[in-house]
Amino acid sequence: MANPEQVQMLLRSVEEWNNWRKDNPDVIPDLYQASLCQANLREADLSRVNLREADLQGADLCHSNLRGADLREANNIPWNNFFGAQVWGLNTDGAT
Repeated sequence: MANPEQVQMLLRSVEEWNNWRKDNPDVIPDLYQASLCQANLREADLSRVNLREADLQGADLCHSNLRGADLREANNIPWNNFFGAQVWGLNTDGAT
């Protein structure tokens, strides 16, 4: 299961999330099975984040950093909301 504190921080404010990521570069956030439906994740630093089996229906991922993120078996990925996203090394096996 996802780390509830990390999920709440991300949903509360991308700016707060990005600052936390800068201050904690060695932490690999765990958003496993997180419900991120309709979330504004625009410009979020989601690099190396565990998003396995997360529900991303309607999420805005434009200009986000998804380098090395694990999206295996993630659900409802809004592929049309990836404009400008950094996706090098993105793992999407089994994602829908």
